[in-house]
Parts: sequence; structure tokens; C-alpha cells
Amino acid sequence: MKKFLYPLAMGMLIGAGVAAIVYAKINKADKEKKTKEAKNAKTYSLSTDYDWKSYLTLGEYKGLSLEKTVYTVTDEDVAEEVEYELTEEVTVTDRAIKKGDYADIDFTGTIDGEEFEGGSEEGYVLTVGDYEFLEEFEDSLIGHETGDEYSVDATFPDDYEEDESLAGKTASFKIKINEISEDQVHDSSDTDYIVDELGYESYEDMVKSIRADLEESNQADAEDSLEADALACALDACTISSYPEDLLQMNQDYVDEEIAETADMYGLEVSEYIEFFYGSEEDVTAYVEELTKQDLLFQAIADTEKITISRSEYEAFVEEYLDEEYTTIEAVEEAYGVEALADEAIKDKIVNLIIDQANVTEVQEDSQEEEYVDETEDDAFTDSEIEAEEEE
Repeated sequence: MKKFLYPLAMGMLIGAGVAAIVYAKINKADKEKKTKEAKNAKTYSLSTDYDWKSYLTLGEYKGLSLEKTVYTVTDEDVAEEVEYELTEEVTVTDRAIKKGDYADIDFTGTIDGEEFEGGSEEGYVLTVGDYEFLEEFEDSLIGHETGDEYSVDATFPDDYEEDESLAGKTASFKIKINEISEDQVHDSSDTDYIVDELGYESYEDMVKSIRADLEESNQADAEDSLEADALACALDACTISSYPEDLLQMNQDYVDEEIAETADMYGLEVSEYIEFFYGSEEDVTAYVEELTKQDLLFQAIADTEKITISRSEYEAFVEEYLDEEYTTIEAVEEAYGVEALADEAIKDKIVNLIIDQANVTEVQEDSQEEEYVDETEDDAFTDSEIEAEEEE
């Protein structure tokens, strides 16, 4: 689904969990406001009604100088995606595990005969040789075949930080190999796989389609970045003297609830989640204040420009959210609420107004790979819920 709220350009780390809050910020109470009158309305205005002039001095939001950066799709980009598309994971039945294989395993870990938290899992799939587990644990898999059951001892590092109570201790693991698989890259001449399995007309059609998809994706990313930059510039141009207490508290309650729910989903304490995704409690406070300033900015521009949306504009906006889960406008309204959806459609219109009246320079740049540094410790186990979220 398209984002419901534009991201804030803040001088703080916004991780995946925080970004989810930004993109999905719809007051849950708004779901109860899906009244017959709202459904039948011919025009919609922002539902908020704060005296924004008492809190916010509206800065310049017209004639901004913005840059839209579009990354060029290179032949290397296409080749990488083509190889990915031609790669199929296949089950291995005629040999033992080697590095690079995927191993589906069950394991039970004990220390002094007692199982320890997080040390056991069923149906866990790991890439052998990536060493997301303890090295002794992972190396022991090599040479074993499907159906093998065995035990191995592995020692946690003395400086093990994931759970200091395990540091320096030796655990015994009972391991069962459920299945072995590996990546198989099909040749470009494998027409049966390309046509019958992947659904392309030919290899050439696949390459052309992949390039078009990459170009479309880069263009969409550029649009999203432009929207975020436009909103950030408009926010930076404003000055705020204070915040409406009820609006500030509403945003605080929302963020607190989302932090608690997301921390629980990842199996983290709230304090751990805040430290990882925000940095500190002070950063959370700054984030809430910036959300509140954004709410006031939207109302200020809506009032100044007398911005509303028609029913047809509203429906066109909501239709962008239709997918396999929400197949009708009514289903989206049931999930999010008419009033909340109308508010987001108006915010979308406001950001588009800022962009339409800006001086936008489009810049083409070559794609750049982001360097990734894995700073994680060797781990004998991982949180399956976190991994499932990352895979999704």
C-alpha cells in the first residue's frame, strides 16, 4: 500500500520500525468515525481544527528549490536481477552439506543439562558458512546428510553481548538435518524455465521487463524522496512557539503504543527498541514534537490555500490502496476510517501543491551500492519472529 503519511526529514535515525510508524500513522479512534454522513460527503476538509496561528508561524512553501535524483539503471543492475530471476532453490538429496547450502534443521541446546532461552528451534533454515550461529555449531553441519542426527558442543565467546549470562559457557546441541537445498542458476537458453516457470515470452522479454521494472522502481523512489524533501523544506521554513497539548499528547500516545507493539513483535524490551531505532527517550520526544509540527503545518497550508478534496478525488486516492487484502473502497474504509483516509488524501494534495510550485531540478545519477557492515556477534540462535519479519 502507498504510504499514509509523509516521512519526516529528521536529524535522527529512523529505523524500519520507526518508518512503519511514520507511514501508518492513522489515529485508531478515527476508524470509528466512518459515518454515513462522511461516506456521502461531496467534499472533505481536514478533520483537525486547531488555532495553528497560536503555535506556528508559516514559512515559505512556494517557489522552493528542490532536486529530484533519479538513479540510472545500468547493465550491471539488470544483469544482477536477471541472475536473481534465473536462480532457483532446489532440494539436494545426493550429497552431504557443504558451505553455501541452505540447511533446514531442528536443534535443542542445553547448558549443564538444562535448556536455555532461545537455544532451541524447529525447522530453522540457515545458510551454512554465513556464521549467524556459533562457528563450532555451524561448521559441524558440513559433511552431514539429510536425516542425520548428532550432537555438538559449542562455546559462547567471553564477550558475548546478546545474553551476558551465556558468555564463556559451553552448550551442547542436539541437531537433526531435515533438508538440504542449494541455489541453481538456470542458463539463459533454458527456455522451458523462463517461459513455463517464470512466465516470460523469451529470455529477451525477461531482460526487457526487468529493465523496465527497475526504471519504474527508481522513478518511484525518486518521487518518494522528492515528496519527503518538499515536506522537510516546508517544515524547516516554519517556526513553532509551542504545541497544542491535546495534539501533542495524541501523538505521544500513538507513538508509545506503536513502540510497545513493535518491540513486542521483535521480542525486545521497550527500552532496547528505543535505543536501537531512536537512540534515546529524548529522541522519541523530538520525534513526537516533529509529528505535531507536521500536523500543524498541514492544517496551516490547508487553511491558507483553502484546500479540500472532492468525493472523486477521495475515491481515486483510496483506490491506490486496493490490493489482495483490500479489494474494495469499502474494505479500505473499514480498515482505516473515512475521516482518516480523507485527511491523508488532503495531505497528499498539499505535498503535491508544494512540489508543483517548486523549482525542481532533475538529476540523473548512477546507481550506488550501499556498503553494508555486519557488526553482529556470532550467535547460537536467532529470534525467528525477527527473521520472519525481515524475510517479508
